[in-house]
Amino acid sequence: FKSYNIEAITGTYGKVKDVLEEYLHGEVKYTEKAEHQCEKEENKDLRMLKEEVADLRRQIADLKNLIKEIKEKK
Repeated sequence: FKSYNIEAITGTYGKVKDVLEEYLHGEVKYTEKAEHQCEKEENKDLRMLKEEVADLRRQIADLKNLIKEIKEKK
């Protein structure tokens, strides 16, 4: 990516179209890459919390899309 001057951004979530629009409007912020532990080393509680976070992110993405649709109807 670096050779093509492409900056990778991690940690975003939602529908690709919505994330791209947020990026183009300057709403997506770049942060340094986080250190990740090997899943084998993680305990059960941590894995469960990560699953809950992923589920909440999906719900937020759906709500963002719903809000956008409502705004477009006005």
